[in-house]
Amino acid sequence: MNNSKYYRLIPAVSGDIGEKTQHDGTEIPPVPSTTHRLHHRVRVWIGDDITRCEWFLVVTDKLRDILQTRDLSGYEIEELIVTRSRKSEEIQPDIELPEFHWLRVTGDPGVDDFGMTEEPWLVVSEDALDTLREGTLEHAEIEPYSPSDNERG
Repeated sequence: MNNSKYYRLIPAVSGDIGEKTQHDGTEIPPVPSTTHRLHHRVRVWIGDDITRCEWFLVVTDKLRDILQTRDLSGYEIEELIVTRSRKSEEIQPDIELPEFHWLRVTGDPGVDDFGMTEEPWLVVSEDALDTLREGTLEHAEIEPYSPSDNERG
């Protein structure tokens, strides 16, 4: 029996899906489960080490390195293509972007440390949330989650 607490986490949006994203074409716009290669077009980066691009999750090198030192379940780290939008270059011309990676969530919500509901919402265990907080996590919405939340839709 798993007694861990779980949280729904909604990271801030940092960009959108770029034209170099490769997916099987069954879902438009693409969803993580049908995507083979992600192109993240950065619109704005406000400093959090986990952000999102539509419903794709993106982490910085810093957070990737922290995650890789933990024994957490339900995710894989994958490379992605990153470009800046024209708007990003206009509103943040001097910002230096970190290296980004795709945090592909593979786990079940309320069971694994990282899981994605059908809505799709990211659900993380208390251990995963503590780990994410070792990076910068100032702009994400965080609220308690229980598996019965899936039944409400």
